[in-house]
Amino acid sequence: MMQHNHSTPNTYDPKNQEISIAEILGELWKNKSILLFSIFSILLLSILYLHIATYKYTAEIKIYPVQSPSGNGISRQLGGLASLAGVNLQNSQQGSPFELYSEEIYSREIANILSADHKLMRVIYRSEWDPETSQWKHPKGILSSLIAPLKAILGVPSREWQAPNGARLQDYIKANVKLEENPRKSTVTINYTNPDPQFAVRFVNTLHKATDERLRQRALERSTKYINYLSNKLQSTTVTEYRAALVAILSDQEKLSMIASSNVPYAAESLGSAIASLKPTQPRPHLVLMAGVSIGLIVGILIVLARCYVFGDIQKQSTPSPLS
Repeated sequence: MMQHNHSTPNTYDPKNQEISIAEILGELWKNKSILLFSIFSILLLSILYLHIATYKYTAEIKIYPVQSPSGNGISRQLGGLASLAGVNLQNSQQGSPFELYSEEIYSREIANILSADHKLMRVIYRSEWDPETSQWKHPKGILSSLIAPLKAILGVPSREWQAPNGARLQDYIKANVKLEENPRKSTVTINYTNPDPQFAVRFVNTLHKATDERLRQRALERSTKYINYLSNKLQSTTVTEYRAALVAILSDQEKLSMIASSNVPYAAESLGSAIASLKPTQPRPHLVLMAGVSIGLIVGILIVLARCYVFGDIQKQSTPSPLS
């Protein structure tokens, strides 16, 4: 009985096809018109973006720690006697004012201080200020009207609009103010970007002064409380060693109080005032154009490869074999 061979060795099987780099390059060269069209299209969109984009400038200020002649050495030397006398000041000496500066600048307290500047707030949230009624308004646009129902469908919680305040300004500062440390030079650069270079300079200077002033006021309040406590403690202490320790620490706190009461910078000294960049830093035209060419090339390559090896394979598989 004859056995019929039903195998079809010539059937196209894309899994067994090996694609070489030379073949890919050949396909790209044959379809170079697609590549050129893709590059030109994305580059045209990049140029259009540069025409409608809002150019922003970056203001920066460099700060370094203030070397304050505090009497911390005396406190450390007499720490044992101070503990015996019932005074513990070690916790207040662990972090220097400059170390606290980077945390304080993003705090809600600083944001609340700056939010009291109505002119500053009106510039930052200009789209929400109504000059006719002199009140804040909810910016209702097409995008916001589409996002709200979309969040409801996806189950994403939607936060109700609130007039600009310290809470919102704190989020704004966290998102837009950058600190760049330079350990070699012991300096920190504060960066802030805004379409108005003059406002960017003003905002950075205001933020720096408010942060340094708040640290000064906090240190002054703490020193004043310590001085009052030590003065009362000194009146009720009769042991000579304890009195000597209290007098030394009281002198230390009075020095800190005098430093905090002066008009010189307390935690961070600035290397001059803030300055803004002469040219826009966002967006950068050459980077946008280079990105447009690169993205256009990648998109073109993907189109050619999909056209030749994905849709081409499907077409070959759907074509009936002449041996069938």
